[in-house]
Amino acid sequence: MPNSSTHFLPQGFRTAGIYCGVKSNKSARDLTVFLSESDCVAAGVFTTNKVCGAPVQISRERVPGENVRAIVINSGNSNACTGEQGLADARTMTARIAEEINCPAESVLVCSTGVIGVPLPVDRICDHVPELFDNLGETPEHLKQAAQAMMTTDTFPKIISRRVNLDGGTITLTGVAKGAAMIAPNMATMLGVVMSDVKLTP
Repeated sequence: MPNSSTHFLPQGFRTAGIYCGVKSNKSARDLTVFLSESDCVAAGVFTTNKVCGAPVQISRERVPGENVRAIVINSGNSNACTGEQGLADARTMTARIAEEINCPAESVLVCSTGVIGVPLPVDRICDHVPELFDNLGETPEHLKQAAQAMMTTDTFPKIISRRVNLDGGTITLTGVAKGAAMIAPNMATMLGVVMSDVKLTP
């Protein structure tokens, strides 16, 4: 188990991880959001598999970009092999987060991980968005809970943080990931979010 005291969010980011009812285990978190206070430059690396989930298809359309504000992630259901309804549900997730922070839905990315071929209980997710935002914070504990909410078969949350001194000051890099063994073809079911407060160009 990683030492949460050594993990920290970059300046301007907040996160939360809660239980919303996607997983059957009520003690397991299954919904998280990583939120930036301002527009971010964002890029993505996606699975090379020809068959990919609805969230992959939606997020791949939205990066690279310069105005990404959030990434919403659920675990317990991958929203994969769910057809047009799955695409609609992924868009609904991003639209609900966008509504909460008053930004375009296209500024929100989405990830889902878990069982395949089962319709996503998107209403449960959307109903818990107010609770998710009520729990937002920037402490190491918030970051740990967010990482826990991404887990499926993982045995521990995966987080790493580093502070780097540059000529212009100190920057922070923080990565959060889930994935146990299923990382091929490239990325496969692995999810990873890397955040930084360094100023980037697309």
